[in-house]
Amino acid sequence: MATLNECIYGVLDRIRPQLSDDESISERQITFDFENMRARFLRNEFNKNRTIDPAFIQDLGCIPLETVDRAECCEISADCYIVRTAVELPGTIEKWNETSLTRIGPIDKLQRPYSLVPYERAVYSGNGKFNGKAVFAFLRNRRIYLVSQSRLLKHMEYLNVQGVFEEPRVAANFVDCDNKPCYTDNSPYPINKWLIDHITRQLIQEYVPLSTAPADTQNDASPNVTQETQQ
Repeated sequence: MATLNECIYGVLDRIRPQLSDDESISERQITFDFENMRARFLRNEFNKNRTIDPAFIQDLGCIPLETVDRAECCEISADCYIVRTAVELPGTIEKWNETSLTRIGPIDKLQRPYSLVPYERAVYSGNGKFNGKAVFAFLRNRRIYLVSQSRLLKHMEYLNVQGVFEEPRVAANFVDCDNKPCYTDNSPYPINKWLIDHITRQLIQEYVPLSTAPADTQNDASPNVTQETQQ
């Protein structure tokens, strides 16, 4: 699987021969455009009810949990508590107005994941006859909250979260169980080969016409053509 650096340099290698000496496109600009185009394309694909390719999924490793008052007000306490992720999660690619989180569960990947429910249903979750010991999760303000009638949550310290994120580079803020970043620009980038090729072609089409267009010599936003170029 390609890294982001390889993707960016692949675009640069294709456009550099077509740039003039006094024109350039920065790696930062290409990175910004590459990630935006990836996010737009995946959003369109997901809204067509396509299945999620595992190549797009990122693992955020071991996310620490914290216990907070349910009121979540600065000076008011409800004297009731709830467990949530200690940090905010990256934004996900929307899928039919739903999050594209693919796993919320224990850090042991062979254990069953928790059920993700809408915030409105969280208050009723776990009150049934057969799910009293189950753990339910809901997403609010970019944090995962856990609810359960069992005592399991009192002993939980970490949570594993996986999904398709709008900005894959944000995963660098999360660490795995070895305390290593879950992402670097030299890590496998969450994309597959055909989408790399598609985005590369689109970016070249955008950059090259801009770089080869006549310069605006009078700074009046018009395509001024000098007498020399007319000959």
